[in-house]
Amino acid sequence: MAPYYEALCKSLDWQVDVDLVGKMKKANEEELKRLDEELEDAEKNLGESEIRDAMMARAEYLCRIGDKEGALTAFRKTYDKTVALGHRLDIVFYLLRIGLFYMDSDLITRNTEKAKSLIEEGGDWDRRNRLKVYQGLYCVAIRDFKQAAELFLDTVSTFTSYELMDYKTFVTYTVYVSMIALERPDLREKVIKGAEILEVLHSLPAVRQYLFSLYECRYSVFFQSLGKKRVARPLIRLHIQILCANNHG
Repeated sequence: MAPYYEALCKSLDWQVDVDLVGKMKKANEEELKRLDEELEDAEKNLGESEIRDAMMARAEYLCRIGDKEGALTAFRKTYDKTVALGHRLDIVFYLLRIGLFYMDSDLITRNTEKAKSLIEEGGDWDRRNRLKVYQGLYCVAIRDFKQAAELFLDTVSTFTSYELMDYKTFVTYTVYVSMIALERPDLREKVIKGAEILEVLHSLPAVRQYLFSLYECRYSVFFQSLGKKRVARPLIRLHIQILCANNHG
């Protein structure tokens, strides 16, 4: 992860460990050389499917080591070599994940529109629902909690976006944004009485207490729970003051 480590040191003004960077760069270069050789072999001896798979493996590796620009370029080249609509959508989802990781609004917006366009061409039900989760996460990041709640609640019973988070984390985010965005009657019908959400909340007692203490007007318990959320989830932690103000109101 040499590229990501160097970028992190720069953004946080950390001193770079030169020896560590050297070791990471060597490992990265060796793996990229191996992937390049596999791609070259596929181009000489194999078919289009194998070439695409080799290109995809290289793009995924660049993504894993934090080479943002290299990964974006590699994924776009792979996209151009890809014919199947579903595989094209999977590449767009990769670009969206990179955008969400780096909070690159332009990258997220452009690829959300591209995904919508591809889905209209004939994308399947699963990818259509996965896109809603991606959109919802971005809405949380930009504090559009109402839209985030709508998108998340629409996919509670059909969630398959495990490349982003597990189901418990997804339900946790759904509860949090719904508490901010929904009027009391909607919160009751869609969350408090939501069968899928309640089933998960049995294994999330802290989140359950947070939700029900607000709904039942047990404010001393609610604000104790709210204080604990300051370190709970990265996206929610960024907006804790809004959470507090909105729920207090």
